Amino acid sequence: MNKPCHFFTGKECSIYPGRPIACALFPEYWFTVEHSGFIAKERIFQSFPCIQKPCAISPERKATLQQIREMHAKETFLSDFFLFGISPFVTDLKSVAGRGLKGVPIAKNGRAHLPHDLVEKIISQRLSEGGYLDDWKAKIRKLDQADGLEDLLRMKGWTDQMVMASDGLSLRIAYQFDGERLLPVHLCKEASSFS
Repeated sequence: MNKPCHFFTGKECSIYPGRPIACALFPEYWFTVEHSGFIAKERIFQSFPCIQKPCAISPERKATLQQIREMHAKETFLSDFFLFGISPFVTDLKSVAGRGLKGVPIAKNGRAHLPHDLVEKIISQRLSEGGYLDDWKAKIRKLDQADGLEDLLRMKGWTDQMVMASDGLSLRIAYQFDGERLLPVHLCKEASSFS
């Protein structure tokens, strides 16, 4: 769709092997929601012409974007429940931040810019060391069996209802790495991604 993106190299995304739906919705969806102005203020989007000079969105396109967003919310909620046993699944990365700062330049204001691929590498390594990746691969393999698919469809019925019953605010349990394991550390109340 020829959308400008800092993570796009040639014809491929430098972050994901497949283009996630969040990228497909960007940036048009953000101009259809309340309080959309915050995205234009984010540093990463300062050089994005599609953010700084938004295009008009037809009512038909807006309805389609909203429908895709709702489908995405249901899929995310189901995936979180299926893999993690809780949804939405939120991770607090403070306990692993120091591990990734070696060799990363620190700005005068004391902030460091961690490249996205480095953050993913750190998280993947911790998840692998804790045995989580093996557990999730086993769950995904079970989807090749009839009973595994039946369980997923049953779970989808529950999670779809949970998304529809959401009031736009979600009380989330944030998990943090304690060594190799993820432990619940605190509650955080924030706007729901599917509101």
